[in-house]
Amino acid sequence: MEKHLKIQDTCGIHNLHGMPGVIGGIVGAIAAAAATESVYGVEGLRNTFDFYGDFKDTSPARQGGLQAAGLCVAICFGVGGGILVGCILRLPIWGDPADDNCFDDEPYWQVRDDSFHHKEVFTVLMSISHQIIPVRRSTLRMCGVVVYRMNNKYLIFYSIL
Repeated sequence: MEKHLKIQDTCGIHNLHGMPGVIGGIVGAIAAAAATESVYGVEGLRNTFDFYGDFKDTSPARQGGLQAAGLCVAICFGVGGGILVGCILRLPIWGDPADDNCFDDEPYWQVRDDSFHHKEVFTVLMSISHQIIPVRRSTLRMCGVVVYRMNNKYLIFYSIL
């Protein structure tokens, strides 16, 4: 998304909520359109898809179309809302953060120094590809197990005490 649309998804919202919602909407619309009385039974169709009152003559194909239309409306509201919020956040009244602090939350946290165990050396235990990946030594202010994502690989570190 960043490469083609110049949009940064630092929290993974697209992968966590966006794509599962779209896939679920598509599968739901297909399942509703393919529903038959032989699978659900007459009462099953009425109860599952709420074919009562004004909707008692609705067919499963129409229900699938309505669900697909609902998915399109949800996507339009999501994209429109994202564009609106993005435009509001780009207004000059908010100010721009310095590039040095864009994805570093350390300046916004104040923790007493005695609560940290300063260790310079961390050992790479494993990555998803089961290869030892050399990592530049740096001071990490935590003790215990730390999981990082680097170059689309998950690295697990533990501190040497």
